[in-house]
Amino acid sequence: MLDKIHWRSTGAGPAVVVPQLNIDRTQIDLAALEARFTVVVVSPRGFGLSERPGGYSGARFLADVARVLNHLAVLEYAAFGYFMSGVMAARLAVGKPRVWAVACGDFTLTADRRGMGERARLRQAAVRADAAAWAELTTTYDPSAAVAF
Repeated sequence: MLDKIHWRSTGAGPAVVVPQLNIDRTQIDLAALEARFTVVVVSPRGFGLSERPGGYSGARFLADVARVLNHLAVLEYAAFGYFMSGVMAARLAVGKPRVWAVACGDFTLTADRRGMGERARLRQAAVRADAAAWAELTTTYDPSAAVAF
């Protein structure tokens, strides 16, 4: 934990950064990456085990990842993500010479993201009606963070 940002680093070699934004990370096996690279998984505030500050912005998500990488003295890296993390991987690369490669899965870089926040709010309203499902959902992320993202 660094400044209430949860992260972990495994493996050895060139750095690959994996933002942890998805609700269920158990679906993605990073063993192949960890065998050849230093894999840094970072949960920006609002996601995973990181703090729930209550207010979010895209710039803050990016700053959280940069804070961890600066702490680890990572000068350059590849960004890897799947679904929401794929969006973050692409955002990490925009205007950042530290990023030498981007790999995104289940997300199209040219997708129209208008209305994503509203769709997230509607999905959350449906889940909120089931107390057990809502409790499980909020253990992995703050729904406000997903809407802001």
